[in-house]
Amino acid sequence: MTQSVHIGDNDSGLRANGDGNVAFYANNAKVASWNNDRLHWLKSVEIDGTINTHSNLHISWGGRTAVYQENGDVTGPIWGGALSSWLNMQINNRGAKNTAHLATNGWWKCGDSGLIRQWGITPPLNAGQIYTVSLPCPVPHAIFSANATVKYKGIAPEGNLGTYVEIVGKSLIISADYTRTGIKAPRTWQLVCY
Repeated sequence: MTQSVHIGDNDSGLRANGDGNVAFYANNAKVASWNNDRLHWLKSVEIDGTINTHSNLHISWGGRTAVYQENGDVTGPIWGGALSSWLNMQINNRGAKNTAHLATNGWWKCGDSGLIRQWGITPPLNAGQIYTVSLPCPVPHAIFSANATVKYKGIAPEGNLGTYVEIVGKSLIISADYTRTGIKAPRTWQLVCY
């Protein structure tokens, strides 16, 4: 009784496993041991109920350790620390979200680079009229490029309808060319800036 307790036959039960240590055997194979410090289980464990611990749960294997904390966070080498910190870093490194104002006179801004595309339409312009576009989005730094096109269906009877585009600092100026036509026509425009 002081060395072992057998259950069923002689190959299963509890055996002395050194001073202060008891081993569990099943079919003559050691499956676990315990002492006054810990229970060491060598085979699979199946639990149908709840595991309650009074500290963080540490899982170690192959020289690596993961810690399941009471607040639901997980710490491990794959994350380089806490999973919550890794997730926050991934979200913050994604860059800013793209934004846009989808309207007749609108814009789209890249969240990562700050590049802005703007577009719009002028009111009908007379031949020779100069129009400074009211940009839907302020230009933070500079305009890279711009273009404009006459919005007119049909053929002008007295000459061509044309457009001239000029970038002046952070402004866009559109001029209707000097033809002899009396037709008023709007211009569609777009520009790229940052």
